[in-house]
Amino acid sequence: MPDLRDRVEEDRGLLKKLQMIIPGYRGYRKREDLRIADSLLRDEVQKRLLPVETEAKLIRKRLSEDMELDKLNDIKGVVSDLETLRNRIRHAEQEYSGVSADYRILEDELERLYNYDLRLFDWVDTLNKAIKGLSAKAGAEDFDRHVEEVRETIRGMNEAFNMRTETIAGMVVKR
Repeated sequence: MPDLRDRVEEDRGLLKKLQMIIPGYRGYRKREDLRIADSLLRDEVQKRLLPVETEAKLIRKRLSEDMELDKLNDIKGVVSDLETLRNRIRHAEQEYSGVSADYRILEDELERLYNYDLRLFDWVDTLNKAIKGLSAKAGAEDFDRHVEEVRETIRGMNEAFNMRTETIAGMVVKR
């Protein structure tokens, strides 16, 4: 995945380039660009989670059609967990640090936040592999064990995302 920070910097228009020249405004512009990059990154993560969620729904449908009713509750929890996680990422706080805001998020802290979000791609890959493994085991006797492995992966990704939230809470600097 290309570094979105570079893309945002390249896409600066004339006004934003002028803002980079004005003393005192440069820091604001850089922070704002980092927020945009972080937002784009989170949007890409949640988009990559969508096929994982869709696969879980297909497993649920297949189990329903095969009348594997005892396994439906297990997969229902996976689908619900995936929907919740994807929506948390999509609607996550972006944090604001305006030119004259009472509270500021510093540039290096925004970089740290971006790097947290970047690590979520590894979790999406792990989750994708886990759900594909679950799909292969849809009719198996040990299906519930595989469901638990997927749910454990979802919990791990949630914990990684919680670290992002905790990082935001610790970043705010009073002016």
